[in-house]
Amino acid sequence: MSNQIKVVPYSFTSPSKDDTNNDYDRRRRDIAWAPSTCCTCYSSFCGGLILLILLIMAITIPLLIIIATSTTSTTTIITTTSTTSTSTVTTTAITCSPACSSQQTCVLDVCVGVGYLSCTLTWSRIGDGDIVVSTPNGNTINYMNMGPSIYTDQGELDADCTNGTGPENVFWSSGGPVPPTGTYYVCFEPYFFNPNITSADPISVTIDIKRSNNTNLSATQNYTSTIRNNYACDANSMTLLISFTYP
Repeated sequence: MSNQIKVVPYSFTSPSKDDTNNDYDRRRRDIAWAPSTCCTCYSSFCGGLILLILLIMAITIPLLIIIATSTTSTTTIITTTSTTSTSTVTTTAITCSPACSSQQTCVLDVCVGVGYLSCTLTWSRIGDGDIVVSTPNGNTINYMNMGPSIYTDQGELDADCTNGTGPENVFWSSGGPVPPTGTYYVCFEPYFFNPNITSADPISVTIDIKRSNNTNLSATQNYTSTIRNNYACDANSMTLLISFTYP
C-alpha cells in the first residue's frame, strides 16, 4: 500500500463583488450611498446644537438690549433758581423856606394848603398852566375865581404859577367848612407855553389829590397839542385830568 498524503483542499470565501453592505463598494459601483448611522447621529447633534444656540441668542440678545438701555438711561433734573433783587430808593424831601405850616405841604419849593381836600397840579416844562376844579354843586375854581367864597363852595386857589412847572393848588382849609359831598372834576388849561404844545414838544401834566381820610389819588396825562375848553370842566371836557368823589 503506497503512502498517499491526503491533502485537504483549502478553500476560502472571497468577499462578494456584490456586497452592497460595503460603503466603498457601493460608491465604486455608483450605487446610491446612505450615510452610516454614526454620521447621521453626528449631523443631527450638530443641527440641534445650532438650533439651541440660535434660540439662546434670540432670548438673550433682547434681554441684553433692555438691560443696556436701562443702565445707560440718565435722568436730568433742571433746577431753576430765581433771584430777587431788592433796591432801596432814598427820597430827600424838598423843604420850603420859610418853612410850611402844619396845614401845608411843600411842592417844588412852594408851600400849598392841604386841609380837608387839596388838588395840586404840576407839569413837565416851563410855561403857564392853569388848574380848573368843578365842585359837586357846579361851581368852578380857577385863577379867575380863586375863592374862598360861596361861589367856590369855600374852596381856594392858593398857588398860581405863571412861568414854571407848577404848582397850582386848590384846597379846602381844615379851619373852614367841609367840602361838598359828591363828584369833583379837575381839568388843565394850557394858558401859554413856548414852544407850543405839539407832538415834537409835548407836555406831561400830573394831578395829585389828597383827602383827609388818606385815600390819595394821582393821575398823569400827556398832551401833544394845545387843547382849551374856556375854563369849563365836567365829565365831557377834553381837558379833563381826573374825576373823584369826596369824602
